[in-house]
Amino acid sequence: MCGECSSSLDVAMHLALAGLLPEWSSVLAVSQRGGRGQLRREWSSPPGNIYAALRLPDHGLFSGWNAALTVGWILALAFRAFGLEMFLKWPNDLLLCCDDAWGKAGGILLEERGGILLAGVGINVSSAPDLSEMGPEGAMRAIALREAGYDFSVLGLWEDLVQYGQSLYIDWSAQKKGGVDLRSAEAVLAWNNRRVIVSEAGVGEYCGLLKGLDADGRLRLAVQSGEIFLTSGMIRLMG
Repeated sequence: MCGECSSSLDVAMHLALAGLLPEWSSVLAVSQRGGRGQLRREWSSPPGNIYAALRLPDHGLFSGWNAALTVGWILALAFRAFGLEMFLKWPNDLLLCCDDAWGKAGGILLEERGGILLAGVGINVSSAPDLSEMGPEGAMRAIALREAGYDFSVLGLWEDLVQYGQSLYIDWSAQKKGGVDLRSAEAVLAWNNRRVIVSEAGVGEYCGLLKGLDADGRLRLAVQSGEIFLTSGMIRLMG
């Protein structure tokens, strides 16, 4: 654990390149001066939340384009094991539904350099960013776990999440040496079988019925012309 820093990802990469951060080790920052969120937006990082960078194995389950989705799935399962009904918003956000309103509770950002794979994980434990910090494209509000009635200590929660995630990774790797079928993530997928809009950078928008995931984690969307499969995009609920 470190105090205020530029970002936990910066510190973790420095340590990893120096050979001081083995796989499944992490850096947890009290606060960040330059935290990075989705699309590299600057992320508000006051004390009281999780701002962590976890070194992942760069092979096996985390070797493909869907690594962030796999991390999000693992974290959603961990929270559910701890009694909190967390949802995975494809491909890399964690959502809660509180009083019939959805809120973003956390997100995952992967960075890789020279065979070193890091997962930056931000979770709103005590406070959440203002809506004005959440991006321009119809972003949903952020929500803190405490606001939803869950009181966790930052360090204890992060240690439990990492321990659960590593245990799950070991079990999955032993059982499914060819990789995990990401269709199983549909159990925690937000808005499954609901109408959504997916914005894909440089391509446009798709409106349709979310039909879950395929085995590789591609989003299945039923549109007027048939079914399409997406590997990237910003998703939001229609209506």
